[in-house]
Amino acid sequence: MCGGALCAQSIAVSPLGAPTGEACASFSEPIPVTHYGLPAPRWATAAIGCRIPTCNVPSASCLPSIRRLPDGFLTCIKREGEHVCPAAWNGDRFVVYEVTHEKPGWLEGRECTACECGAPVGGACLARVRTFEDGACSKLISDDGISSVVEQCSNAPFAGLAIGSKEITPPEYLPGACEPSGGEPIGDVKEDPAQAVTFCCRPPDT
Repeated sequence: MCGGALCAQSIAVSPLGAPTGEACASFSEPIPVTHYGLPAPRWATAAIGCRIPTCNVPSASCLPSIRRLPDGFLTCIKREGEHVCPAAWNGDRFVVYEVTHEKPGWLEGRECTACECGAPVGGACLARVRTFEDGACSKLISDDGISSVVEQCSNAPFAGLAIGSKEITPPEYLPGACEPSGGEPIGDVKEDPAQAVTFCCRPPDT
């Protein structure tokens, strides 16, 4: 009682509950060109093959009558795909990957790991608690903020006043921040097996 009338000395409000179902969803914006910014692969070694006429007999091979092949050249037979060389051609075996206008001889395997989001940090629920002298929540006595972050106690100017009504505003969500992860480069360029060609070679015939 204050001077024979009801009055208030303090008012307590429980802290708001923490946000529920809080999460971040990752998203990515597609770039206009696939693998944009990646350097184009280049072959470290190139092979040159010179075709010679075949014989009329399918089981035989014909070689032009020349004294000597240029340095660095071998007498070879080839077959599309990867194969073991015949016994008579067990010298040097080379597997190369044919480059055409349609196919570069390699397969693109470079990509990035998926983007992910960590748990939100710093999110909170905010509201305000208000007291009024009248019963219609119109004659304001106090207006204080409350949150889900920490319990709080603040002085209010209603000591000695009767409280006619009070209200708490609907909670508002203050989003937290999520730590991003992912987007790391992985994978590599690999040879295209569909473009493989096997060369079986031996020293030039003399």
